[in-house]
Amino acid sequence: MTVGRLGMCEHELLELLLCFAIPRRDVKGIAKDLLARFGSLEMVLRADKDQLMLSGGVGENSALLLKLFQAFIEHISSAGKSKPFKFENSREFYDYLKKYFGGRSEEKLLVLMLDREYRILDSCTFAGGVRSVVLDPSELALRILSCRGVSSVVFVHNHPGKTFQASQSDIRSTIQMRNLLGSLKIILTDHLVICGDRIYSLMKGVSGKSAALNGDSSRQKPGLLNQPQ
Repeated sequence: MTVGRLGMCEHELLELLLCFAIPRRDVKGIAKDLLARFGSLEMVLRADKDQLMLSGGVGENSALLLKLFQAFIEHISSAGKSKPFKFENSREFYDYLKKYFGGRSEEKLLVLMLDREYRILDSCTFAGGVRSVVLDPSELALRILSCRGVSSVVFVHNHPGKTFQASQSDIRSTIQMRNLLGSLKIILTDHLVICGDRIYSLMKGVSGKSAALNGDSSRQKPGLLNQPQ
């Protein structure tokens, strides 16, 4: 309370937090191990519960406390954006996505709802398993329609493994949602796949148009998005 946040190192902040889940025990080693494993305090909080529990000394209560803090931070951050938010450039957007999906061992779908100026009005997420996210199209459409002023949406999901290759399920669900949203006068602007530091688009092929999304799955080759200038 005397020195405040700026007077403490990352491992000291994490150590103090862990004391509430692991009382009457020296947790400095646990805090340092977590930071060494995930790279930063931010990435520790973003890590999946199961990944956290792979670290020695981290049980379910400790992992739950860390995920609770992440939930608080995300809630406060989103609540503070009372006005539509727009990234200044594509690099800023890509960096945000890489950080958001970094360290996750399970697939998750992020849905960004945009207005006519491509400003972000709202977002929602759908959790999945190690290999897929199971979606109810009607539920997803309802969530999107509940956002007032939405004109278009962007889907983003991660591939925790080493391959970015879109599955046939990815392609089918994207076509289905594109058609469903189109009937509601809402544009599916893109569906991005995050795999490590790489970002690919299901809506773009080698020629700039996705063959798969135009009915020819044999020619499906998601194109690597050019790095923003």
